[in-house]
Amino acid sequence: MNKLIKSILALLGFYFGQGQTSAQVTKTSVVEHFTNSNCSACAGSNPTFFTNLGNYPNALHISFHPSSPYASCYFSKQNVSENDARPKFFNIFGSTPRFIVNGEVSTLSNMNTKLTAESAAQSNFSIKVKQTQMGGDSVKVRIVITKVAQDTTTIGLLYAAVKEDTVFFTTGNGEKVHRNVFRKALAGVNGKTLTMPLLINDSVVQEFTYTIAAAWQQKRLESIAIVQWPGNKKLINAALSGKSKSGQTLNTKQAPIQNIGLYPNPASNELTINGLQSIEWYNIYNTTGKLISEGKNQSNIVNIRTLPEGIYYMHITSNKQLYTTQFTINR
Repeated sequence: MNKLIKSILALLGFYFGQGQTSAQVTKTSVVEHFTNSNCSACAGSNPTFFTNLGNYPNALHISFHPSSPYASCYFSKQNVSENDARPKFFNIFGSTPRFIVNGEVSTLSNMNTKLTAESAAQSNFSIKVKQTQMGGDSVKVRIVITKVAQDTTTIGLLYAAVKEDTVFFTTGNGEKVHRNVFRKALAGVNGKTLTMPLLINDSVVQEFTYTIAAAWQQKRLESIAIVQWPGNKKLINAALSGKSKSGQTLNTKQAPIQNIGLYPNPASNELTINGLQSIEWYNIYNTTGKLISEGKNQSNIVNIRTLPEGIYYMHITSNKQLYTTQFTINR
């Protein structure tokens, strides 16, 4: 009789356990880096930071450029409100450099200790992120959160963002290479509260679209998804997309940056373009990607008297080649 009961219980366990296989996944650590392109202390500490980060190749990284302590930061000015929102979310707005490791405030000196301690951590939720070129300058991001092991968590906070893996530009503090630069928040500036999947192997899917701005290099764009507990902000898990995949060709304004010189830069009334024999057409965009001015030009001089102060991007057609450069207007 005991054997019969045990057999029945085993069969019931097998039956009700179908689709409930428990298998945790390795948690992917995230380092959120708050820096400023006019901050000399950042320029001094960032080489050490990236050397330390290199010891953890599986950790994800994204750098935000808040407007404090230097509002003139090159990257901050391109998206002030969203660059400021993330440090305010963690209550660290006001100084740089600052570091958040897996949702907790850290320092450069203890970042290695934190990442080492987290390197073997497991999660009951897996995350997958995919971004797809939809045509033109539109990109779709698909985030899938799957419950893989027993967990009582019912509510999560999803923070999703677009980042550019490398930007080559000499900024006010002398830095020439900027890594994993935050570009745009996808799920709201403070994230999106969502209901987590309740059963093992169930999934929750979130989709977003964004438009590529003229200042961004399409081939370097990636999307990151960070899921946290809403209360203590600690990390549940995170994931990174690959680069966009599509048979579509981007709008020509996404041409790679070439060595085209502008003089003077910063400018006030007009720009002289060096390095090209002739200019067939030019387009000028602001930092949000909006077309501000365009025209034909044969003299290599562009009139900018009517444009307000700020940062701009110019796309130039010359001898059937497309070039991209950038300039600032100060008066």
